[in-house]
Amino acid sequence: MRRVLHTGAPALLGIVLLLGTAAPAWAVYKVVGPDGSVTFTDVPPSSAHAAVVPDVAATPASELPRHLRELQRNAPVVIYTTPDCKACDAGVQLLRKRGIPYAEKTIVTPQDAQALKAMDPSMELPLLSVAGVQLSPGFNSGAWDQALSAAGYPRDSQLPGSYRFAIPQSLVPMQPGAPAPAAAPAPAPSRAAAPAQPPVVAPPDPNAPPGFKF
Repeated sequence: MRRVLHTGAPALLGIVLLLGTAAPAWAVYKVVGPDGSVTFTDVPPSSAHAAVVPDVAATPASELPRHLRELQRNAPVVIYTTPDCKACDAGVQLLRKRGIPYAEKTIVTPQDAQALKAMDPSMELPLLSVAGVQLSPGFNSGAWDQALSAAGYPRDSQLPGSYRFAIPQSLVPMQPGAPAPAAAPAPAPSRAAAPAQPPVVAPPDPNAPPGFKF
């Protein structure tokens, strides 16, 4: 189980493979963690080296067997993960082994962390939702299997051999072309008060009568 303790984007460590020279609007970043775990995200990693891979579309629902297509529509499965999380990887592997057509939402930005906190104040991952019902946070293979079976999903994979799972998506998608938040205008420089000037005194008039002062 991994707990998200901060709202900043986690450091994406490990080997980063550059598979493209430019990051198009649909760029997907592949990050290989220190333990060999692979994470795909559409949010640029903090590393100076950007790993861009082609966006491989998931197999459309229309190509699924009818019963899986109906299950995906009526009892959708969503897993919430974060990079460099072994429990998250184990949860994904369970879903793939059972042939569950799931959606994966990753927590990689401050906005993602805030949205996760609104969903589950414990902010513990992975988090699984089956048919709109969130299970207790953390990976629990027994509880996950029970919830999936109760929803009607088969125990063994019945996905076609050519099935492609969807790549992970950030929990709060960044809108393409969205302008950056405007910075607050800088305050006008304050002006220091001018130093007091001594009063101007007229020079004495030599022709003035004795005892007269200006």
